[in-house]
Amino acid sequence: MGEGRRIEGANGRAEGAGLKTSAANRNEERAGLRRRETAGGGGGAAVNRNQSEFEEGVVRANRSQSEREAMLALAIIGASGSAPPAPPFLEEPTNSSAALGEGAELRCLTQVGVAVQWARGGLLLGATPTQTHPRYRLAGDPRRGEHHLRIRPVTLEDDDVFQCQAGEGNGTRPRPSRPAQLSVLVPPSPPQLELLEGAELPLVGGAEVQIRCHAHDARPSPTLELRLGERLLPDVSSRVFEGSHPKLSSSEATARLTPSPADHGSVLVCSASNAAGAAPAEAKLRLDIAVPPSAPSIEGLPPLVRAGEELQLLCVSRGGRPTPSLHWDKDGLPLEGAWSEDSGGVARTRLVLSPAPDDDGATLRCRAVTSLPGGGASASVKLRVTYGPSELTLLGSGAVAEAGEAALSCTSAPSNPPVRLRWWLGGRELRASHEGATAGGGAVSNLTLRGRVQDHGAPLVCEAETPGVGTRSVSVTLSVSHPPQALWIEAPPPNATFRVGEGLRLLCHARGGHPAPKLTWTKDGRPLLDAPPQSREGHVTSRPLPLLATPSDNGAPYRCEAAPTRQGAPPTRSQPVRLRVQFPAQSVSISVSPREPRPGHALILTCRAGPAHPAPLLTWIRPGHAPDPGQPLPPSPAPHGGVTVGSRLLLQGALSLQDHINQ
Repeated sequence: MGEGRRIEGANGRAEGAGLKTSAANRNEERAGLRRRETAGGGGGAAVNRNQSEFEEGVVRANRSQSEREAMLALAIIGASGSAPPAPPFLEEPTNSSAALGEGAELRCLTQVGVAVQWARGGLLLGATPTQTHPRYRLAGDPRRGEHHLRIRPVTLEDDDVFQCQAGEGNGTRPRPSRPAQLSVLVPPSPPQLELLEGAELPLVGGAEVQIRCHAHDARPSPTLELRLGERLLPDVSSRVFEGSHPKLSSSEATARLTPSPADHGSVLVCSASNAAGAAPAEAKLRLDIAVPPSAPSIEGLPPLVRAGEELQLLCVSRGGRPTPSLHWDKDGLPLEGAWSEDSGGVARTRLVLSPAPDDDGATLRCRAVTSLPGGGASASVKLRVTYGPSELTLLGSGAVAEAGEAALSCTSAPSNPPVRLRWWLGGRELRASHEGATAGGGAVSNLTLRGRVQDHGAPLVCEAETPGVGTRSVSVTLSVSHPPQALWIEAPPPNATFRVGEGLRLLCHARGGHPAPKLTWTKDGRPLLDAPPQSREGHVTSRPLPLLATPSDNGAPYRCEAAPTRQGAPPTRSQPVRLRVQFPAQSVSISVSPREPRPGHALILTCRAGPAHPAPLLTWIRPGHAPDPGQPLPPSPAPHGGVTVGSRLLLQGALSLQDHINQ
């Protein structure tokens, strides 16, 4: 037992010596990092310092873990009086690195039969780490003591210290392996290169500009390098700052540059790289150095320009870098023009416009604008515009009554040169009653027109002719009011007869007339307001009158009237149409005389029927006797062309009045 404790003590001392040796090695590593940082210069110095700090952090983590193990070993020795048994590790995990999103493997090989758990950051991951960490799994054959930890994909969470803890059971404490730092490497984002202090391309030769490049979210922090062509820029200042995640870093580098015309076309490059191993990411900016252009010229202006016609002017400026932007203005007010550039370094802008009369005497200017001090040159031309009248107004109505008169006036706005006004009606020229000029520089022409039916619907035109420009016109369609040329009724034949309740239809037609005549039906001189509306087809206006024959229709005069076209004129009436309607007697009555008959005395019966058309035939019918016409009475006239007729019957030796009445 004493030897065992001495061995343990010897092992403990050996481990302590190992801790000291490890600490010395780490101090040596830190010293080497400081020497490398001191050796670095220019734009990469601060970034190299950050890389050294990153590596020194790894060393400090290893040293702290080793010191904790040493203290734990001393505590065990103090408690037991002997050193613990040697760790059962055949291969312990070592410091390693892996790119973000890739895979990593930490190796742990022990004596066979040893139980193993992995820890990250001092916290155990469990016997089966996949249950709580799906990206972690154990690899190897445990029966051979292989307990490797595989991680895929690697995230920033995995940037930590890992240990493999092994225990042999039987109440012995698990022994941790030496700590292994897994460093997650993240390449920098593509760098961004920008001009500061409001500078923009093209640059002015000889003027100093400040440039800045930055790359973000890398581990370790990115190293930035600024070059113009193949030449490194001097006096680059750099800084490192925290990225979007506490474990990520960003870098920024700034420098001042004074370009010359010889630098035109050179490429300014910013490259960003770190230990992640990816190819350096680059941002490039091709320098454009400005050169003043030549004065512009204007092409395509004719001596005279017609108002309203398309005019195309071309402004050309040659040379200059960058090619200048060309701008049009008219009397100082900006105009729109298309800008273009060809391979020969020539700027062109084509102005397309339709000059208005107000543009006569206007000045068009083309300016070449550049970013260089002093702006650019310009060229200008003056317009000479010919134009017709902008307005041509015809006053007065084209409506005139037949044989009446209408007064019309035609007025034009100013023109260059002045216009000549002429009147035309149906292809023939009319003579104006008065011609003159207006106060505003236009022209006026008056016309007195007499209405004729044959001119109805013809266009009356006022034409304005501007010499050298053309003509324009304004017109009105003549409306000559006149009654219809014919008015008639379409009716059944004159000998046609109708019975009461039988349907028939009358149709009134009016040919011609303007405006379209308003047709009205009358019966016995009184208007019929319930007739259907009229219609017009071509030059014929029609209005129907549907009827159901009644006694009052017999012989009644039906007429169609067209309203007058001018005030005070009588309406136009058609010939009357009379219908022949047959209707039965509207009533039949029998009277007895004497009013108080006596038995055995004579009795006189009188029958009257009417009015009716034609006259009805009366017949006396008694039971047991043959029909008897009786003694006819003289007919009397009745309304609606009907008559009332009568018949008298004499009864002799009547047994009783009641008997005769029943008979």
